Amino acid sequence: MAFNSTFCLNTMELSDDYDANSTSTILEMPIPLIFFQCKLLADSTVGLISCFLNSFIIYVIKYKADTTIPVFFALANLAIANILLATTLSLADFITLLQYRSITLIPWVSYTVCGFLIPLAITANVVINGSLIFISIARYQKFKHSEVHGRRLANRQVILVLILLWCIGVVWAIPSAKSNVNQQSIFHLCDLLTVDRTQQSFLLISCSLIVVLPAIITTYCHYRISVHLSSTISISSMTNSTITNHLEKQNSSFHAGFQRKKDIIKMLRKLSLLQFLLNVTWLISISMTVLGNQYFHKNITSICFIIQNLAMLIAGITSPVIHINYIQRFREPLHSFFLPLRRYISRCNEADRADQTFSLRISKFQMIRLLSAIT
Repeated sequence: MAFNSTFCLNTMELSDDYDANSTSTILEMPIPLIFFQCKLLADSTVGLISCFLNSFIIYVIKYKADTTIPVFFALANLAIANILLATTLSLADFITLLQYRSITLIPWVSYTVCGFLIPLAITANVVINGSLIFISIARYQKFKHSEVHGRRLANRQVILVLILLWCIGVVWAIPSAKSNVNQQSIFHLCDLLTVDRTQQSFLLISCSLIVVLPAIITTYCHYRISVHLSSTISISSMTNSTITNHLEKQNSSFHAGFQRKKDIIKMLRKLSLLQFLLNVTWLISISMTVLGNQYFHKNITSICFIIQNLAMLIAGITSPVIHINYIQRFREPLHSFFLPLRRYISRCNEADRADQTFSLRISKFQMIRLLSAIT
């Protein structure tokens, strides 16, 4: 069986109304085989890494963190959405590979990939960006209102907000699922290669909103947090000129808490910036994919299609990596897990240094004996 991406399919004109007088058509996969193999390898590798890191985040939140903090609810929701995105995109690639291996049309491939998995990935992408918005807002509210009672009230609302995010994601993906319910949609990259101007405009506008709205809201929240911290430190500096020595310890603890807040803001800014850059990369690549048949070569369209999925998967890695790097409670399980290995390596290094010292002493002793024999 020839393993290529072009199929001479003796099929009917594929529509809901089956016509026995239809002529045979030649269907060609939109992505050359070599590019699809690269996409499959990249998506599966990055997807596995994303699933592992986000599963670790969920484990720490469930067993090690204070689950009464609203931010951790949103962070767990973000990790779940990242796992769902990595799983659906990788699974879609493996199912699409079945069509590459077949010389006949497999209708359920289009229905499964374009009618279910890709809309599910769209839902996950919307939830990811919505969770980042919620984290920024929750951090701002925590810095502005630090009362415990207020935090408990937020906990009663956070579940409803996260459920609302998933509902918005599902509604957002419904038009894509409806337009892709046909047997040939896999040959048009689930309607990414559509020539309908209205559908192209709707697709590009919806993708732009996914990128622009989170960027605006998170930037505003970070700006308000920065203003709040600046006013706090200015008040602290005015207080420093009037406090007595008895209050110096309280003032130092205040500055320690203020430094922790600055570290959290730095983490949020870095996370939002990386997410925004990857979202822009995704938006540019998906725009070039949508307009590919009209303006670009097929190979360029294939590369853009690879980049758009890879950008979303890499974005799912940045969140756990940054949180592990900046938050101590996420590093502690890793330290305890690798502690025996570090001790073993340390003992091996000490043994090597001892052997080197002993060998050096032996060499010096032999040199002294040789010199004494010569003299």
